[in-house]
Amino acid sequence: MPTQYGLVKQYIDSGDFRTLGILAEESVPLMPKIPTFKEQGVDISFEKFYFYAFPPGTPQEVVNQFTNALKAVVEENEEYRSEAEKFFVSPTYMTPEETSQYMQETFQYYEGLLEAIEQ
Repeated sequence: MPTQYGLVKQYIDSGDFRTLGILAEESVPLMPKIPTFKEQGVDISFEKFYFYAFPPGTPQEVVNQFTNALKAVVEENEEYRSEAEKFFVSPTYMTPEETSQYMQETFQYYEGLLEAIEQ
């Protein structure tokens, strides 16, 4: 069952669930004892990606203000980072341009996988 580790940690700790691996590209510092699938010889990864988006026509000053606030929270707010780590989440800030680029690359990757399956 692919899911966020923080959601099932109590079941793993109790022995009700067993972890097979992490779907990340690289090992996760918050979970050093759990190997990635790639480290186990299985060429698979899947990064969950959460982002904020605004509808077309949103004033740029609103986008800028939200972006700056989000950057400050993710990069400077130790209380937020500490809370996120309790759920085994590693927040990463990306600019709107970086986010757009990442989304395009991810879309192209999965589009390529679908094309390969259809052949």
